[in-house]
Amino acid sequence: INPIERPTDHNHYHTIAEAISIAQPGDTIELGDGHYWVNEPGLSVDVPLKFVGDENNPSHVVIELSGSVRWRANGFLEGVTFRRPKISSGKEKIAHELMSLTNGVRVNMVHCVLNNEGSMGHVVSLRMKSKGSWFDTQIKGSGGGDGIFLADESELELVECSIVGNSNAGIMSTGGTRFKAVSCQFDENKGSAVSVQGHSKCEILKSRFGKGNGDLIVREAGSACAPCQANVAILPKGLTRKPIPGVRYTQEEDEDI
Repeated sequence: INPIERPTDHNHYHTIAEAISIAQPGDTIELGDGHYWVNEPGLSVDVPLKFVGDENNPSHVVIELSGSVRWRANGFLEGVTFRRPKISSGKEKIAHELMSLTNGVRVNMVHCVLNNEGSMGHVVSLRMKSKGSWFDTQIKGSGGGDGIFLADESELELVECSIVGNSNAGIMSTGGTRFKAVSCQFDENKGSAVSVQGHSKCEILKSRFGKGNGDLIVREAGSACAPCQANVAILPKGLTRKPIPGVRYTQEEDEDI
């Protein structure tokens, strides 16, 4: 395991949990290239912190996570992959979320991968008026939940993100929440790509709905998806769907976006 550096005093720590326990509000925890194993119950971030890995390739900095990362303070993530340990793939699946935001925190992310394959929980949840702005981040692999679950008036902005391979909704927005997705990719989300419920609102712009999604956009009465503009949905040859304002359908062989 590579050393973890707290740049403010150039100390090195043996584990991420140790670095978090000693960190002061506003510190940056730098993660060198390599794999880091985190056992249950996972990690709790209770003071504002930044975690910086490899901004050019998040696969170089991998946190093999049992349990969850629980954000109870503001934070920032760049260039880090979170996933389940491969050795657990043959065991009974656990029901943990990979990451959760609560208590009105804001956590921004850039160039990250959140992969919950091997667990039955949501990949990431935002509750209790929490917020985030995520760029070029992949949300993948909920085995029994949603990719992104928003509740309790939480808000999220996604730019150039991919939401793929989730067994329920790619994004579930409920309880008066709001999200905006710009230039995002939705693939292989078995429930629906997007579900908007409970007087929630979303904006979806210039995004692409690929193959394997259940429904594309499910909107409950009293909720809104507007504006929904300049989006493309790729359909298998011969398949048709009900028209959705702001979504242009194209067949696989005609794909030109």
